[in-house]
Amino acid sequence: EKMKSVKVSVLIPVYNTSATLARALDSVINQTMKEIEIICVDDGSDEATKAVLREYVGKDERIKAIFLDENRGTFFVRKKLIEAATGEYIMFLDSDDEFYPQACAKAYRAAKKTDSDVVSFRAEVVRCGDVEDCEYAAMRKFLRCRRGRLRGRKIFETFLTFGGKNVGFSLWNKIYRRPLLVCAAKYISEERCVLAEDFALTFMVMYQAQRYCGIKEKLIRYYFGTGVSAPRLGGLSRFENFVRREVACKAVRRFLEESEAEKTSVYRKCFFDWREDFLKGNVWQFMLECPKRYSAQVFDMLVGEYGVRDVLIAVLKMFGTGQTARLARKVKGASCLQAQERPVRTIGIFYFRLFNGGVERVISILIPLFMQWGYKVVLLLEEEGENEYPLPTGCEKVILPPSLYRGAEEYALHVAKLCETVKAYGIDALLYQAASSDHLLYDIIAVKSLGIRVFVSLHEVFMYVLTWSAPMFSARAATFLLADGVQSLSGSDAEFMRAYGIRARYIPNPHTFPVADEISLQSANIVWVGRFDEEVKHTRDALEIMIEVVRKIPRAHMLMVGTSGNKAEDESYRRFAAELGIGKNVTFCGFRKDPSDFYRASSVLLLTSSIESWCMVLAEGMSLGLPVVAYDVPHLELMRGNEGCIRVEQRDIRGAAESIVALLQDEKLRSEKAERALETARRFAEKDLRGEWQKMLCGENTCGRDEDMRIALETLFSFYDQPASLAERPSIVRIGLLYLREHGLRATFSRVKSFVRKHGMKETLRRIFRKP
Repeated sequence: EKMKSVKVSVLIPVYNTSATLARALDSVINQTMKEIEIICVDDGSDEATKAVLREYVGKDERIKAIFLDENRGTFFVRKKLIEAATGEYIMFLDSDDEFYPQACAKAYRAAKKTDSDVVSFRAEVVRCGDVEDCEYAAMRKFLRCRRGRLRGRKIFETFLTFGGKNVGFSLWNKIYRRPLLVCAAKYISEERCVLAEDFALTFMVMYQAQRYCGIKEKLIRYYFGTGVSAPRLGGLSRFENFVRREVACKAVRRFLEESEAEKTSVYRKCFFDWREDFLKGNVWQFMLECPKRYSAQVFDMLVGEYGVRDVLIAVLKMFGTGQTARLARKVKGASCLQAQERPVRTIGIFYFRLFNGGVERVISILIPLFMQWGYKVVLLLEEEGENEYPLPTGCEKVILPPSLYRGAEEYALHVAKLCETVKAYGIDALLYQAASSDHLLYDIIAVKSLGIRVFVSLHEVFMYVLTWSAPMFSARAATFLLADGVQSLSGSDAEFMRAYGIRARYIPNPHTFPVADEISLQSANIVWVGRFDEEVKHTRDALEIMIEVVRKIPRAHMLMVGTSGNKAEDESYRRFAAELGIGKNVTFCGFRKDPSDFYRASSVLLLTSSIESWCMVLAEGMSLGLPVVAYDVPHLELMRGNEGCIRVEQRDIRGAAESIVALLQDEKLRSEKAERALETARRFAEKDLRGEWQKMLCGENTCGRDEDMRIALETLFSFYDQPASLAERPSIVRIGLLYLREHGLRATFSRVKSFVRKHGMKETLRRIFRKP
């Protein structure tokens, strides 16, 4: 009979609130309505809080206390409270707030008078601690009361529609018909959760509610800035609490799946909108507020609750690819990115395409080598083309949704297919050939979260990025630190990376071209092979060099093999040659998969690049015994010790022309240089590529040669000394070197200083660091 007489059950979750619990309990036992029960669940509090609660249990027989042995979180506590309630209606009170004396009576009277499932009332918000004005205003807005009556779906839409003028979904400023909460409590799991539990319960209750009423009275005093969601609460637990809002979302998802709401787009959209908002809030805190000392742990939490794909997409939506360095440093050391130790039997190779480019050709040569060495190979591309390099039988090819220059939604499709492919084909290691991709870091994180190792092949020069932009260099360096290994095509570049802690290894590109036994260099042809561009390849320089050559040798002819990829741009080079008066002395041959016939038809190979990482053109030309005239690229492995190559200073058009004329006019010199070129080609053809790749895949450490760091610095300083197209700019190199010193690269910076002193580069350094 006593249980039947309980009109309102007041439910109070308690956790470490000894200073405020008495105030909260006094406000309830002094209610003008006496037909109430007061149920408290202590969530593993300290002894002081337990003592206060036991004292009040002895004071008033209406108070019932349940003590949990350990802290289980507010969501589970609310479940226990609801299960213990026997009243006709239920009200919630936090243990640091207090009811007005007539709160239960007025709320119950309104519910009975209007026959409502839910009645909402106003709250007095008391500012505590260092809550800022904007936070205080936002909370008051969130707690505003929707006056009047509502029916059916309108109730749900009023409280839960995302982004509209809906009112907040707090639990404690309402009274509820008990069966609605009992139904919702069935979906609460035992996982720990202290935030968004009000969202979950409100979602499920408002879905069921058929009648609602909002009244004008203030019935509760809310102390803002003291609970688990206090704006200034710090430490790892703060981030954990926010991340675990996903536990509440999982409860709602189970509710949706078992109810008709799953079939209604309105409810599904509402749920996913709120879930995404919670995730974005978590990502914002992780990226901008979470200290580095426990950011890896927070990332593990995020991935554990949401999955790596959803986290990465949220980062991209909010920050684009502009915070790559920050993200890379935040996730470094995360347990979810530790690769499994297992032998590598299947290798995945990723690149954008397999046509029209040097990287593509390298991949087409590397795949059969890996298969010859006993590995299975799966090629992952983003597009197909007509002129693809052929693949050997047995090599699987998978086309992924494109990621290059795409937004977050498109990237979501890409990363889903990437992870699906890695798992479906049993890939043990991913060899990532697109080191300059904006999404390199995101792909590394996604694949490593599967326990798969990721290795990056660097087809450009790592140091060169420092001359473009210090932030870009920082992002690239931070990303490479997460890779299980980085293949560098230059020993000096690898040494530079290793000084920063990157697991870099010098492994040359495969040299599978047969080295010629006999050579014939009787023509007056010069061959130039490459992509048409002015920033790196300096295609127009080749045409200007040809003017000087033709003046001395009118029959000289240049074969230009390559394309810019744009017909209009290609035509501009033809017009430029005609304007220079050498249109008849130049043949534009277009792109060729195999340019060997053009090498054989020539007597000199010309290279006008300012930067190269490996230069397949040089390797091919040397294998056919072509003497080379090239702009000097100090770090280029194929030029080190290569006496078959005449090197001139960068952009020295007259020097390059004179060298070509000397070779074409002096048969003895031409033959001597050709023999030296063949010797260099044989030396590289004999390298143990299989052994080097096995060491890379097994994670074996490596060390550089004595000269590598000196050449690295010489290369770095040469970028500054070059004309305006590369280094207009003591400022850029100055910023770059300062960046080494100020951002955790002190070991690298110390080595820079020691080499500067040892090799007499002090004057160069002074020029770089002098004030503008």
